[in-house]
Amino acid sequence: MSDAKWTRVGEDMRIEGSLSTGSPLVVEGEIVGDVTTPRQIEIAEDGLIHGAVRGDEVIVAGKIEGPVTTTGRLLILASGSVVGDVAVKSILVEEGGSLTGRCKMG
Repeated sequence: MSDAKWTRVGEDMRIEGSLSTGSPLVVEGEIVGDVTTPRQIEIAEDGLIHGAVRGDEVIVAGKIEGPVTTTGRLLILASGSVVGDVAVKSILVEEGGSLTGRCKMG
C-alpha cells in the first residue's frame, strides 16, 4: 500500500451490505455484498468478498465469489481465487491462482 489514505476492512470484520468508497480499499475480513471504488482494491489472503467487485485495479490474494469489473488490471496472486465472470482491461493469473468463469478483455 502507498501513503494514500486507504479504507480498510480488518481481519476481524464482517460487512453485510454494499460498500462504496472513493479511496483505495484493502479487504482482510469478509464482505457479503457488492464493492465499488474508482481506485484500487486489494483482497488479502484471508479476505473474502461474496458479491460484485468494481474498481480500477483489483489484486486478489484471497477470494472473490462474484463478477469482477476493472477499468485496469485484475491480478490474481498464487493464493488468490475468483469465482465469477470478469471484465477487465488486462489480467494476470500467477501460477497457483485460479479463475472460474468467463473473461472479457477490452
